[in-house]
Amino acid sequence: MKVFTAYYPDKKFPAFSLTGQECRQQCKHCQGRFLKGMIPVTPENIVSKAEELFLQGAKGFLLSGGCDENGRVQIMPFLNAIKKIKAETNLKINIHTGFLSKSEAVELMSAGIDSFSIDIVQDGKVIKECLNLNVSLQKYEETLEALEGAAKIVPHVCIGLQSVEGELKSLDLISKFEVSSIVILGLISGSIPNGAERMPSFISEAVKTGCPVTVGCMRPRGNVSLELECIKAGASAMAMPSSKTVNILKEEGWTIIEKNECCSLL
Repeated sequence: MKVFTAYYPDKKFPAFSLTGQECRQQCKHCQGRFLKGMIPVTPENIVSKAEELFLQGAKGFLLSGGCDENGRVQIMPFLNAIKKIKAETNLKINIHTGFLSKSEAVELMSAGIDSFSIDIVQDGKVIKECLNLNVSLQKYEETLEALEGAAKIVPHVCIGLQSVEGELKSLDLISKFEVSSIVILGLISGSIPNGAERMPSFISEAVKTGCPVTVGCMRPRGNVSLELECIKAGASAMAMPSSKTVNILKEEGWTIIEKNECCSLL
């Protein structure tokens, strides 16, 4: 039986930004624009916002935000609030942290975080010139090492952002660790050439790791042929697939599972 999982987070799993619309890293492909669709939160009001979501029947939320100049999302000031939310609700929390130290990772794991979404880049030129960071490739491995033992570690690789060599090196790095799934994104940018057409070929390599592969929400939308190619290449889940894609899969005999949560919780 062929099974495909379609994720529709919407209001059941909204995205919180702990920096509002501010991002000091200012990567060339984003420049903070993806923060505009997120709900701004502070350490003082996130608990009440989460409790409101819980009462409305939400499943959980993504906690993200803009990075600082060192590629870190300043999530630690929210630690006590996260503990309170996990203690008082059954909301699932997926966090996008940027780089983490071992001590930070341990504290966040002990707070009950359900999933850690980690961007992986292994192209030194892109790290310096596009991500505006003065860090080595090793920094990404250190964060994955720090998270060993977490409930779910979910590396994200954005296809088109880095070179093909960098993408494959990212996959090599990921394969060293026990991860719950790999999320594949496609570059959305007017300033950088779009390489999203490489998503299917990368997915065909990613499935060789034995990990489930998901196509994430950050990608060029409405491209049914690309979505179907990604599924044919081995992706077993997708965030917000086109209705036409889902209908074609049904016609081909696939069993479709729909979930109102973040695809990182696969």
